[in-house]
Amino acid sequence: MYEELYLNQKQTQETVEGFYHCTSIPIKFYASNHHPIAAYGYSDEYECLIEEYKIYKGLITKFINNTVTSSFETIYVEDNICFTGIPSCPKILDQGIYIIGPYHEEEVSDSVIPYKPKKYIPNLIMLLHGIAKSCEIVDSHLSSRNTAYCLYVKKGIDFMYDNYQNPITLDDISKHVKINKCYFCSLFKKEVNKTISQFLNEIRIDKSKELLVKRDMSILDVALNVGFNNQNYYNMTFKKLTGSTPMEFKRSSIGV
Repeated sequence: MYEELYLNQKQTQETVEGFYHCTSIPIKFYASNHHPIAAYGYSDEYECLIEEYKIYKGLITKFINNTVTSSFETIYVEDNICFTGIPSCPKILDQGIYIIGPYHEEEVSDSVIPYKPKKYIPNLIMLLHGIAKSCEIVDSHLSSRNTAYCLYVKKGIDFMYDNYQNPITLDDISKHVKINKCYFCSLFKKEVNKTISQFLNEIRIDKSKELLVKRDMSILDVALNVGFNNQNYYNMTFKKLTGSTPMEFKRSSIGV
């Protein structure tokens, strides 16, 4: 139980740090016990704002009183400063909420508070959920590489990490680990609780996010560089695993 709690807190901290580095918007995560367990980008001044205006309580109240389910709620305080709340799991407040802000929806001269136009907030929310999913996958994979699997499964996982950018097949992996491919598939599924293709796709999607933030790489270039030979399949897999398309992720990350 303690290991699971530590992993969840670690993933959440990695998520808020990743979001801040992509957007420069301060962000906090509040657990269901109303306590912040992760934050990034907060100065003493920003802490005072969020406490003075009771932002967490105000956002929770707005979510509860809103008869129409919303993926986010925004509070406006002095000088048109905004705070937006996003449930970590849509429709389930008990799983905690992210609070992003302070930020301005309109440009304010000489303000140190970041400016983010209102029309881009839904894209930023998709980015946040994508980063959270990515951190979950990464930690799962790091755990997989350090878990005491049998020698065959461990060698197969290492082979996928070392060769994900190549068009590797089940035959390639089973030959590398030197066992029958049907037996290896059964063994892998039993120990990892995922199919080989699922696991390999997760590695590739995670690695592709590092390339999507580069302006000089097209979506097709990214797909090919991480081992997908079909851009449509890459797009579909990315959407399935992260909740957004590669282009949506790219636009949210670098503002294109």
